[in-house]
Amino acid sequence: MWKHFKYEDFACPCCGRNNTHPELINKLDKAQELLKFPLVIKLGYICESYAKRLNSFIDLKLKGHLEGRACKIACIDNFSRFLIISALLEVGFEHIGVSEKFIHCEISNEKIPKSFWILDRF
Repeated sequence: MWKHFKYEDFACPCCGRNNTHPELINKLDKAQELLKFPLVIKLGYICESYAKRLNSFIDLKLKGHLEGRACKIACIDNFSRFLIISALLEVGFEHIGVSEKFIHCEISNEKIPKSFWILDRF
């Protein structure tokens, strides 16, 4: 179905369930076409149980992951971060979070403004 990703790449790490929205993977597949290195998905869909475990360590809203509309992409340096963000923007992502080691991207089913934010944890 997708050239660069398998549906399983986005499964919950604790239970293996997966409710990832196909539009998220479609956009990521298009972004991957623009890059000369692989996008590594660190986290996709998560179940409520896993979200509770994460929230015991951090204070983040994980709604996008719970709904299968968000993922976390590994990022190793500033240059690859720039290239990944550029590709995500080019294929239409409008909600992007950035940290030192990963990039969070999300599709939204709500009418919320475009957003870009810095994450210091998670």
